[in-house]
Amino acid sequence: MSSDLYIELDEKNKPLQFNNPQQRTAEKIIENFMLLANKTVAANYSWLPFIYRIHEIPDKDTVINILEFLRKLGYKIPVIKNVENPKCLQGILKKLSNDKDFKIISNFILRGMKKARYSNENLGHFALAYEFYTHFTSPIRRLCDLMIHILIDKYEENNFVINEEIEQLEQILSEVSIQASYKERKAIEAEDEANMMKMAEYMEGHINEYFNGKIINITSSGVIVETNNIIGHVNFSDIKGDFYVFNPELFILTGKRNKKTLRIGDYIRLKVLNASKEFRTIDFEISEKIKEKVLSLK
Repeated sequence: MSSDLYIELDEKNKPLQFNNPQQRTAEKIIENFMLLANKTVAANYSWLPFIYRIHEIPDKDTVINILEFLRKLGYKIPVIKNVENPKCLQGILKKLSNDKDFKIISNFILRGMKKARYSNENLGHFALAYEFYTHFTSPIRRLCDLMIHILIDKYEENNFVINEEIEQLEQILSEVSIQASYKERKAIEAEDEANMMKMAEYMEGHINEYFNGKIINITSSGVIVETNNIIGHVNFSDIKGDFYVFNPELFILTGKRNKKTLRIGDYIRLKVLNASKEFRTIDFEISEKIKEKVLSLK
């Protein structure tokens, strides 16, 4: 689920729509300055005990398998030899940035990446292709940013003389990094649950109504679909017109009688069967496959 999801609410806090905000030029400039500040601070203090924002090199076989999987789905993924070079994956994502299924492609690739986390050991930031990186620019809302400011003040006040307490400081920073990484994961989980709750709350008012959407994933337990940035689930038995069989090798659903197929990226007509704000679930029915040009219609 997108962490950038913006939920528009009415005066009673009821969800009206779910948007992915587009980054404007000014915001891109600010973000670039923030990245540069984080990178510069991490590099300049790397010879001292410090906290880094790290993103480790992904498992090579995992990435290769994901790229091959995307090719099986029909996406034109170039063959690259050095998947452990962040520039290679960045190049693939940039080349496919205008693809209508870019969101699906990027989400699958991200699943092959290791999770970014905090550490007192500098292991680099793979996704950004930075040797040194930290979180420095948000000391009023992130623990590790605040710790970085405290460390810098401490080092400057003591004229960078800390030899007698390096071991103790390293231990403290290690514990802070572990705790901050854990709390960050819990915060992301809470945000995702809150988003799903609002999505379900919205759909509770649209039971038996129809929406146009897209298949974003297929698993052995059902189909994951999206409509207007709202994510829900479809049981295989809730696909109208035939009994569909899942092929786990090709990630395709094939009708037993009509031999029609459904695959990731297909546009479909959805009917809302059930929604529960309490359980944060939305159940859809796929009534038919549709053409891309009518996707924007409700």
